[in-house]
Amino acid sequence: MKLARWIEMAGIFVGVPLLLSGDFVPRPKILALLAVCTACLVLLLSDKTFDRSRLGLNGFRNWRTLFLRFAIIGCCLALYVVLAEPGNVLAILRHKPALWALIMITYPVLSVVPQEIIYRTFFFHRYSSLFAHERVSVLTNALLFAFAHIIFRNWVAVIVSFIASLLWAMTYLGSRSLLVVSIEHALYGNFAFTLGIGYYFYAPDF
Repeated sequence: MKLARWIEMAGIFVGVPLLLSGDFVPRPKILALLAVCTACLVLLLSDKTFDRSRLGLNGFRNWRTLFLRFAIIGCCLALYVVLAEPGNVLAILRHKPALWALIMITYPVLSVVPQEIIYRTFFFHRYSSLFAHERVSVLTNALLFAFAHIIFRNWVAVIVSFIASLLWAMTYLGSRSLLVVSIEHALYGNFAFTLGIGYYFYAPDF
């Protein structure tokens, strides 16, 4: 049983990103992400041991800590962009406001929620039993999430995704809430696009 789960995990979290990083999947490749998300959601909902309350807020109330953390990290990120990439500050908002508005709406729905279903809700429900310690599962989750970002063909996306995944994995395990971790993920993602560094997380064929 465990061997089958390891193989399944490798297929989903290693095999699929490898396929997406090449020319094996028709464009737009986001359809493949949505297909994998749908399959994972079906498996979750058909599993009697899955607590469906995890899809909602699940009693989460610690919003102050979540937003304070975002404010601190956001300020550091903004300072970096101002100092290291001043030409990109608010670039998309200044030059393409309609596109910026579209991203603010569609990114959380079409990208963030599917990612969090796959990489947090599905991953930790289905594969936590494979790991002796929770921190090992968190590290593995972060490595796999970072690996998925090879599709963007730059090391910044991979490294930042690894660090972000550690944060979001801990948020999910602390809240057991898909909605909470999706809100947090969307906050950082939309802020990155607004700041003008979303190009690190963009691929024209996706």
